[in-house]
Amino acid sequence: MPANAAPARVAESHALGLSSAGVTESPGNRSMPLESRSPGPKPFYAIAHRVLTSEGVRAAVKHGANAIEIDVQGWKRGAFTSRWELWADHDGTLTSAGDTIRNLFYTIADERQRGADIAFVWLDMKNPDYCNEDDSSEYGCSTLKLMNLARVILQPHGVRVLYDFSTRRGRNYEKLRTMLNPNEAMGLAVRWEERDRMESLGPHNKAQRIYSTGFFNWWFKYDSVKQEIREAIDSQAFGKVFSWTMTTGQTDNGNGMMAHTAIDGLIYGRAALSYDSTWASFGALDDIKSWIKRRPRERYLATAKDSPW
Repeated sequence: MPANAAPARVAESHALGLSSAGVTESPGNRSMPLESRSPGPKPFYAIAHRVLTSEGVRAAVKHGANAIEIDVQGWKRGAFTSRWELWADHDGTLTSAGDTIRNLFYTIADERQRGADIAFVWLDMKNPDYCNEDDSSEYGCSTLKLMNLARVILQPHGVRVLYDFSTRRGRNYEKLRTMLNPNEAMGLAVRWEERDRMESLGPHNKAQRIYSTGFFNWWFKYDSVKQEIREAIDSQAFGKVFSWTMTTGQTDNGNGMMAHTAIDGLIYGRAALSYDSTWASFGALDDIKSWIKRRPRERYLATAKDSPW
């Protein structure tokens, strides 16, 4: 555990103010004060893709990412253990897990305390209903435990949270939708043709409704993704609109997405591998930075003091 994360560990162990659902209401839902900004250039979020380890977090921070995307799976690791835990894990196999979510959150909190501009963490919920929060043996890998960890470890340091669901079926989509605090937002599990139902399917506060669409390799679906992004932005139904995944070598596609839409941010990195220190992970970020640098009156890289929602 990073040395500077000790206060967060203490806060977690003494978090007694629980709601009836078992989610911490205090002190974890307090965040750092925000910096007010006058009208001008819009903040842009460069979101590191598939960060599964503490080393990946530190690499993303070093490269200049201002948001972190993490795949989340709750499961029992190993055949001979009863330890149920939340893991940073995209594939959900016996060998695919990275660090535990708890340890990853401590690393992010530590980097934030050191001054890193981590505006938010994007949690890609892979199996949100696998663990039952009402079963004491499984609570440690439940979605409510995830929310509790985020509120206690991340949010006191100004790191906000996006919960992104791939489907609205299941108990935890609706549960989290009604429990969001002001530091949290929700990626809507809706098809584009259902956009007229946003009020009933997503948070009532538009700022907390996040829409994203993309493909692991833009070479195959770039035009259709860009068109859907445009339509989502034009609908004015969402607080933020993001796309994924911009990879190294896709300079023209990335520039086109940023120039021809009013997109709020891009997930960048390796298409189908976790984030690391190599150029394959950060090459696309260099393209994003270059594009923004040429347009100081239009965009700037968001800082931790900019509230994404």
